[in-house]
Amino acid sequence: MDSRINLSYHKRLFTLLLSFIWIIVICFMVFQYFREKDVKSDSINSQLQVCNINIIRSIEEGNTYETGVSSCCFPFDDVRITIIETDGNVIYDSKYDAASLDNHLSRPEVRSALATGKGYHISRQSSSDGVRYFYSATKGQSIIARCAVPYSASLKDVLQADWTFFWVLIAISIIVSLAGYYSSLKLGKTIER
Repeated sequence: MDSRINLSYHKRLFTLLLSFIWIIVICFMVFQYFREKDVKSDSINSQLQVCNINIIRSIEEGNTYETGVSSCCFPFDDVRITIIETDGNVIYDSKYDAASLDNHLSRPEVRSALATGKGYHISRQSSSDGVRYFYSATKGQSIIARCAVPYSASLKDVLQADWTFFWVLIAISIIVSLAGYYSSLKLGKTIER
Protein backbone atom coordinates (compact mmCIF):
# COMPACT_ATOMS: atom_id res chain seq x y z
CA MET A 1 0.00 0.00 0.00
CA ASP A 2 1.43 3.37 -1.08
CA SER A 3 1.00 5.94 1.72
CA ARG A 4 2.49 8.88 -0.18
CA ILE A 5 0.19 11.76 -0.98
CA ASN A 6 -0.03 12.14 -4.73
CA LEU A 7 -0.31 15.82 -5.68
CA SER A 8 -0.69 17.16 -9.17
CA TYR A 9 2.14 19.20 -10.64
CA HIS A 10 0.10 22.39 -10.19
CA LYS A 11 -0.48 21.71 -6.48
CA ARG A 12 3.18 20.86 -5.84
CA LEU A 13 4.31 24.00 -7.68
CA PHE A 14 1.81 26.17 -5.79
CA THR A 15 2.75 24.66 -2.42
CA LEU A 16 6.42 25.33 -3.11
CA LEU A 17 5.70 28.89 -4.25
CA LEU A 18 3.40 29.57 -1.29
CA SER A 19 5.92 28.19 1.21
CA PHE A 20 8.68 30.31 -0.29
CA ILE A 21 6.58 33.51 -0.23
CA TRP A 22 5.37 33.09 3.36
CA ILE A 23 8.78 32.11 4.72
CA ILE A 24 10.24 35.30 3.24
CA VAL A 25 7.31 37.39 4.56
CA ILE A 26 7.55 35.96 8.07
CA CYS A 27 11.33 36.44 8.20
CA PHE A 28 10.98 40.00 6.96
CA MET A 29 8.21 40.78 9.47
CA VAL A 30 10.22 39.43 12.40
CA PHE A 31 13.30 41.37 11.27
CA GLN A 32 11.28 44.57 10.77
CA TYR A 33 9.51 44.24 14.12
CA PHE A 34 12.76 44.00 16.09
CA ARG A 35 14.45 46.63 13.95
CA GLU A 36 11.61 49.10 14.55
CA LYS A 37 11.70 48.46 18.32
CA ASP A 38 15.49 49.06 18.29
CA VAL A 39 15.12 52.32 16.37
CA LYS A 40 12.46 53.58 18.79
CA SER A 41 14.55 52.54 21.81
CA ASP A 42 17.59 54.31 20.35
CA SER A 43 15.50 57.44 19.81
CA ILE A 44 14.36 57.53 23.45
CA ASN A 45 17.89 56.76 24.60
CA SER A 46 19.27 59.62 22.49
CA GLN A 47 16.87 62.09 24.10
CA LEU A 48 17.85 60.92 27.58
CA GLN A 49 21.57 60.93 26.67
CA VAL A 50 21.29 64.65 25.88
CA CYS A 51 19.86 65.22 29.37
CA ASN A 52 22.64 63.11 30.91
CA ILE A 53 25.34 65.08 29.07
CA ASN A 54 23.83 68.42 30.18
CA ILE A 55 23.68 67.22 33.79
CA ILE A 56 27.29 65.98 33.70
CA ARG A 57 28.51 69.20 32.08
CA SER A 58 26.75 71.33 34.71
CA ILE A 59 28.10 69.27 37.63
CA GLU A 60 31.64 69.18 36.21
CA GLU A 61 31.51 72.99 35.93
CA GLY A 62 31.13 73.05 39.73
CA ASN A 63 27.37 73.32 40.14
CA THR A 64 25.49 71.31 42.76
CA TYR A 65 23.70 68.10 41.83
CA GLU A 66 20.32 69.81 42.18
CA THR A 67 21.40 72.66 39.89
CA GLY A 68 22.76 70.17 37.36
CA VAL A 69 19.53 68.22 37.37
CA SER A 70 17.35 71.34 37.14
CA SER A 71 19.43 72.61 34.18
CA CYS A 72 17.98 69.92 31.94
CA CYS A 73 14.67 69.98 30.07
CA PHE A 74 13.35 66.42 30.22
CA PRO A 75 11.44 64.97 27.26
CA PHE A 76 9.29 62.78 29.56
CA ASP A 77 7.32 63.25 32.75
CA ASP A 78 8.40 61.76 36.07
CA VAL A 79 12.07 61.24 35.15
CA ARG A 80 14.25 59.91 37.95
CA ILE A 81 17.88 61.11 37.96
CA THR A 82 20.72 59.27 39.64
CA ILE A 83 24.33 60.46 39.86
CA ILE A 84 26.77 57.60 40.37
CA GLU A 85 30.51 57.56 41.02
CA THR A 86 32.60 55.39 38.70
CA ASP A 87 32.99 52.83 41.50
CA GLY A 88 29.17 52.36 41.57
CA ASN A 89 28.35 54.37 44.70
CA VAL A 90 25.24 56.54 44.38
CA ILE A 91 25.93 60.15 45.35
CA TYR A 92 22.59 61.68 44.30
CA ASP A 93 19.09 60.45 43.48
CA SER A 94 16.17 62.74 42.65
CA LYS A 95 13.61 60.54 44.45
CA TYR A 96 15.45 58.67 47.23
CA ASP A 97 18.17 59.26 49.79
CA ALA A 98 21.44 58.35 48.06
CA ALA A 99 22.84 56.75 51.22
CA SER A 100 19.99 54.22 51.28
CA LEU A 101 20.70 52.97 47.74
CA ASP A 102 23.02 50.04 47.08
CA ASN A 103 26.03 50.00 44.76
CA HIS A 104 25.01 50.34 41.09
CA LEU A 105 28.12 48.84 39.50
CA SER A 106 26.29 45.65 38.54
CA ARG A 107 23.48 47.44 36.67
CA PRO A 108 23.61 46.73 32.89
CA GLU A 109 23.30 50.36 31.81
CA VAL A 110 26.03 51.45 34.28
CA ARG A 111 28.39 48.67 33.15
CA SER A 112 27.80 49.65 29.53
CA ALA A 113 28.40 53.34 30.33
CA LEU A 114 31.68 52.47 32.04
CA ALA A 115 32.77 50.34 29.08
CA THR A 116 31.61 52.48 26.15
CA GLY A 117 30.65 55.87 27.60
CA LYS A 118 26.90 55.31 27.37
CA GLY A 119 24.31 52.60 27.80
CA TYR A 120 20.64 51.87 28.20
CA HIS A 121 18.37 49.12 29.42
CA ILE A 122 14.68 48.62 28.65
CA SER A 123 12.14 47.63 31.29
CA ARG A 124 14.28 46.61 34.25
CA GLN A 125 12.65 46.62 37.65
CA SER A 126 14.19 48.99 40.17
CA SER A 127 15.38 47.38 43.38
CA SER A 128 14.64 50.57 45.33
CA ASP A 129 10.96 51.09 44.46
CA GLY A 130 9.88 48.05 42.42
CA VAL A 131 8.88 50.16 39.39
CA ARG A 132 9.97 49.16 35.89
CA TYR A 133 12.08 51.84 34.16
CA PHE A 134 13.74 52.60 30.87
CA TYR A 135 17.30 53.45 31.99
CA SER A 136 19.84 55.57 30.12
CA ALA A 137 23.33 56.21 31.54
CA THR A 138 26.23 58.39 30.39
CA LYS A 139 29.77 58.48 31.76
CA GLY A 140 31.52 61.78 32.40
CA GLN A 141 35.04 62.43 33.76
CA SER A 142 34.35 61.17 37.27
CA ILE A 143 30.59 60.51 37.45
CA ILE A 144 27.84 58.68 35.64
CA ALA A 145 24.50 60.40 35.10
CA ARG A 146 21.51 58.11 34.70
CA CYS A 147 17.98 59.05 33.67
CA ALA A 148 15.17 56.60 34.34
CA VAL A 149 11.71 56.90 32.79
CA PRO A 150 8.92 54.77 34.27
CA TYR A 151 8.00 51.98 31.86
CA SER A 152 4.35 53.02 31.76
CA ALA A 153 1.59 52.36 29.22
CA SER A 154 2.50 55.55 27.33
CA LEU A 155 6.17 54.54 27.04
CA LYS A 156 5.12 51.04 25.91
CA ASP A 157 3.00 52.67 23.22
CA VAL A 158 5.97 54.75 22.04
CA LEU A 159 8.19 51.64 21.88
CA GLN A 160 5.59 49.44 20.17
CA ALA A 161 6.00 48.64 16.49
CA ASP A 162 3.62 50.19 13.96
CA TRP A 163 1.28 47.40 12.82
CA THR A 164 0.06 49.25 9.73
CA PHE A 165 3.15 48.13 7.84
CA PHE A 166 2.57 44.51 8.86
CA TRP A 167 -1.07 44.52 7.74
CA VAL A 168 -0.09 46.01 4.36
CA LEU A 169 2.63 43.37 3.99
CA ILE A 170 0.16 40.57 4.80
CA ALA A 171 -2.40 41.96 2.32
CA ILE A 172 0.23 42.15 -0.43
CA SER A 173 1.36 38.60 0.41
CA ILE A 174 -2.21 37.30 0.09
CA ILE A 175 -2.59 39.01 -3.29
CA VAL A 176 0.74 37.55 -4.47
CA SER A 177 -0.33 34.13 -3.16
CA LEU A 178 -3.59 34.29 -5.13
CA ALA A 179 -1.74 35.42 -8.26
CA GLY A 180 0.70 32.56 -7.70
CA TYR A 181 -2.18 30.11 -7.40
CA TYR A 182 -3.68 31.11 -10.75
CA SER A 183 -0.28 31.28 -12.44
CA SER A 184 0.74 27.85 -11.17
CA LEU A 185 -2.68 26.46 -12.15
CA LYS A 186 -2.24 27.71 -15.72
CA LEU A 187 1.40 26.58 -15.87
CA GLY A 188 0.58 23.20 -14.31
CA LYS A 189 -2.17 22.50 -16.84
CA THR A 190 0.12 23.49 -19.71
CA ILE A 191 2.89 21.17 -18.48
CA GLU A 192 0.46 18.28 -17.88
CA ARG A 193 -0.73 18.57 -21.46
